[in-house]
Amino acid sequence: MMKYFSVLLFCITMLMSNNGVSQYSLGGGLSTFGSFETDFTRYGIHAFYEAPRNEVNSFFIRGTITLPINFYDSILVEGNPNAPTPPTPFVKTVELRRRTSLFSVDGGTRVYLFNTYDAGFSVYGGFHLRGILSTYSERLGEYDEGLYSPQSGAGTLPTSTSLLLGIGGNLGFKHQLPMNGALTFDLVVDLIRRLHDPAAILTNEIAPLSFSFNVGYRFDWY
Repeated sequence: MMKYFSVLLFCITMLMSNNGVSQYSLGGGLSTFGSFETDFTRYGIHAFYEAPRNEVNSFFIRGTITLPINFYDSILVEGNPNAPTPPTPFVKTVELRRRTSLFSVDGGTRVYLFNTYDAGFSVYGGFHLRGILSTYSERLGEYDEGLYSPQSGAGTLPTSTSLLLGIGGNLGFKHQLPMNGALTFDLVVDLIRRLHDPAAILTNEIAPLSFSFNVGYRFDWY
């Protein structure tokens, strides 16, 4: 699984190799991540690097991490037949917490319209690749494991990591400020496919067509 993620990062790094180092930008801000067919919206932060190829074309790479999402459910546990004394009640309800976290890296090209990379107000857009790592875990509430065991086996799944791949586009704007920086905002739409997904993150929490919003500040160096 990590092999796929390493290949993605290698491809993005090769794209970066064509950029000069005379001018570059670093930035960060707030992000959301959601899907058109699910009710889950994730909130987090991002950091990015951007370097212009010319006045109206740049390369960027961005890392985004979101807060974990907890889902609460319940399962039935029943008395262990090997227990010295049958427990009372023989069947009871125990809370089940499912948690997922998300980290992604996206990188690609931006083309600036109406103004240049580092002047005035500009609208930008482009295409990118996105790699997504999502970790899934389960935890049962407290119960006496010597007297009870889960009926369905839930709560016993090991922690697993899913790797997803997205191809998408971004559309946004930036407003240059006097102090060598700019405010940025963009909408990103991704078409996502699974590479390795034992917890079915793509089906249960993320739909194949997903979107994110990013607002941030970009510091420019010359």
